[in-house]
Order: sequence, then C-alpha cells, then structure tokens
Amino acid sequence: MKSGLVIWTFFAVLALLALIVPAFLGWVVRLLFRLQHNYGLWVGGALALVVLLVALAGTTIGLKQFRVRRVAVVSESLPADFEGYRIVHFTDAHLGVFNGKTKYLHKAVDAILAQNADAIVFTGDLQTRAPSELEPYIPELSRLKARDGVFAVLGNHDYGYPPTAESPRGVREAEERAGWTVLVNSRTTLRRGASGIVLAGLDNDGDGLHFPRRGDLETALDGVTEDDYVIVLEHDPSCWRRSLLPDGRADLTLSGHTHAMQFGLFGWSPSKWIYREYRGLYSENGRHLYVSSGLGCVIPFRFGMPGEIVVIELRSK
Repeated sequence: MKSGLVIWTFFAVLALLALIVPAFLGWVVRLLFRLQHNYGLWVGGALALVVLLVALAGTTIGLKQFRVRRVAVVSESLPADFEGYRIVHFTDAHLGVFNGKTKYLHKAVDAILAQNADAIVFTGDLQTRAPSELEPYIPELSRLKARDGVFAVLGNHDYGYPPTAESPRGVREAEERAGWTVLVNSRTTLRRGASGIVLAGLDNDGDGLHFPRRGDLETALDGVTEDDYVIVLEHDPSCWRRSLLPDGRADLTLSGHTHAMQFGLFGWSPSKWIYREYRGLYSENGRHLYVSSGLGCVIPFRFGMPGEIVVIELRSK
C-alpha cells in the first residue's frame, strides 16, 4: 500500500472515530458521574479533537523532522589511539514508506556527512516489504562516505513481509552497490596507528517467534577475547541482555528496531511497556547499549519522537 493511501485511510478511520467517540465517551462519562447535562458529550468531543490533532501533526510535521543526537560512550578498555573516535549511527530507514520522496533522505544524508565521521553504521531495516523499494534510493545512499567506511547489518524487515529468500539477498546487494560493507555474523578490524578495535555485525537476532533469530555470536566473534575493544551492530536490542551481556565481550552494542513506537510525550514512550531497553544509552557492568529510535517509520506517523541520527564519540575517561 502506498504511503499516501495509508495516510488517507488513517484519516478516514479517525474521522469515523471522531463521530463515534464523542457519543460513546459522553455516555460513559454521564453513566459514571451521573451527569444530567451534556457535559459528557463535550468531554468526549474534546478527546476526539485531541486525537485528530495528534494524527494531523504526526502525519505531516512529524514525518519531516529528525534530529542529530550526540552521545559520549566511556570505556577504560578503549585503546588510546581511538580517543575521540566518531561513529555516526542511523537505523530503520524503511525506505518504502517514503514512496518516491527523496527530500527527507537527502537532508538526512547531508546531516550524516556533516558530522565528519570516522565510521558510519546502519543497524537494519533498510526496506519495509521488498527490495524493489530500494532502487530509487541507491544513488542517495551511495553518497555516504566515512574514513573507515560504511557498515550495515540486516533487520527483521530486510527479510521481507512476507519473508522471502530474495529479500535479504536483495537488500544486501543494494547496500553493497551503495558502497557499504554488510556484516552478517562477521567482523572487521578498524585501525588507528598500532591499535585496532573489532566491529562485528550480527544477523537479526529477535525473539525467534515474531522476529527471526539468526544471530551467530560465536561465528561473529571467533577468536575475539575480552581484552579486545568490541563494537557489535545488532538490529534487535533484546539480543543485548539475552546474549551479548552474558558473553561479556561486547563493549558497545548499537541497535534500533523499537522506533520508540514513533510516539512520545515529554520523552516518555509506550515502548517502555514492551522493551526493557527501547531508546537511548544503557550501561551495565561496564558494557553499553545504544538504542536509536530510528530515522524512518513503518506507519507514516511520528509524534513527539522525531527521527534521529546519533553521533557517538568514544572516550576512555
């Protein structure tokens, strides 16, 4: 379904609710508080109006906004040569939802390039349903450059909805055509002077029920020890507590997936009811996880939770 059609369908449903909700809520309020007048109807109407205004803002202004967020990650095990190393992290582009509109993506790429990154990383969900969505955006994605390269992993949507064998292969081919290095249960070494840090990428490692669990940590970190400084790219943040923390070798994990439900009020999101780690920086036993709320969206709606590009600066103190 095209994003424009999704938006208009969304508004049609809300318009219908706007007719039903005031009467229903009015009846409930009158019943609960034994009101003799139409105060309940006014309350219901006000609530319905709020819903419509939120929907309008979220499907117009909210979709055009993103912010650059800066985060310092401190670890005593970071090699001295990597002090101040800058990683730009973005995730969950869901390019199919843009429906041919490249202006937002162009602005985001400009913002990423302006950060003068040592490395750029993307943590999955480039597509929404099928690799055919990606073709118009490859020239724009090809603009992304960094000193040590652009690296990516696959997310659950990169397997397609419905899943197909062609989807992950098509996504990987598109990213490689853009000049990115795709890490699928594999790793590379980033070097500064005589020092190196490990950058590993896990395949999507979800709950195994709703989202594919394909991560192979032993293959990705074969030969890596706890003395190495290790950054892991993994789309689903639930993998951090389930696998990466017990393993103990990942100093920093970068994830996405949650979108922070594309909705927030004063920094709070209902994602908190679903994910233990859903947005921002988390630390435990000297290990760190950053969960980005994503750049794009599955449903063309964002309110109080704009897209984000994250600039991570590594520090030893």
